[in-house]
Amino acid sequence: MGRIFVTGAGLGVGTTTIAVGLAKYLINKGYGVSLDRFGSDDRANEDFQLFKNLELSREDRPLSLDQLSAPPAEGLIQIIELPHDTKIDVIHRRYEARIVYVQAMGTEQIAPDESIVFLNRARESSIGVLIEDRLLASPRVIDLVDVSNADVLVYSSEGQNAICQNIVAGAISHDPADDYFQRFANSAIVTRNGRVDLALAAMLSGAKCLILSGGGNPSPYILDRAASDRSTTILLTKDSTIGTLKNIQGAFGIAPFSGNEKVEKITQLFTDVIDDDLVQTLIV
Repeated sequence: MGRIFVTGAGLGVGTTTIAVGLAKYLINKGYGVSLDRFGSDDRANEDFQLFKNLELSREDRPLSLDQLSAPPAEGLIQIIELPHDTKIDVIHRRYEARIVYVQAMGTEQIAPDESIVFLNRARESSIGVLIEDRLLASPRVIDLVDVSNADVLVYSSEGQNAICQNIVAGAISHDPADDYFQRFANSAIVTRNGRVDLALAAMLSGAKCLILSGGGNPSPYILDRAASDRSTTILLTKDSTIGTLKNIQGAFGIAPFSGNEKVEKITQLFTDVIDDDLVQTLIV
């Protein structure tokens, strides 16, 4: 039926989020859809694996330049995510496909004339505009490992793909620690190594991730508890608590889109972002 290219104003603007939301919306409307990724870097490979796991891609690897020249299968809408530095005018002239251009709400980036703009991270949704959502913006445990310079001591049963929706610092409240931590669901809790009481309270609260700051050797009791319970990933970093909090807060909003929770969320939210008129504009 046609081809839609999806790209954006830069890394972390939500290009993959919009691509998945669009694909799932069209499928739910009864269209035949494939979702593929063009590129050869690590991000392209990660996005491709996501599309493959969601059974949206029929390919064995990210698309090559030669594959872009091949027309989509008869009766199929092919959505292709492109790198953010793609030259939109060249793509438009060469392939005569629709271009969806994603940018964050409030940015000064000027979208190319050939594109249909989707705005991300708005205060409320409307046609072509996606509301900012905590779950969609939240990083995985593996993203926190990368930005916190931490070593993994114990992985939870959810592993590196567990999503952390809140950052919580230990020892900042006079309330009992377990009550305090339980206020924040699906959290990453940062506390100084050596505070066994706070570490145990964090695990009892169901934290997705516990980051022990300040280096040193953690209590064997904490590690034994984490290994037997396997509900919380334990990380250890040499940085201070404040330094670690600063490091990990930047992961929110730019972490790669992944996981069934995020797929379900964007599928739900996308019904407010697109209507039949916009669908016809994209596929005709």
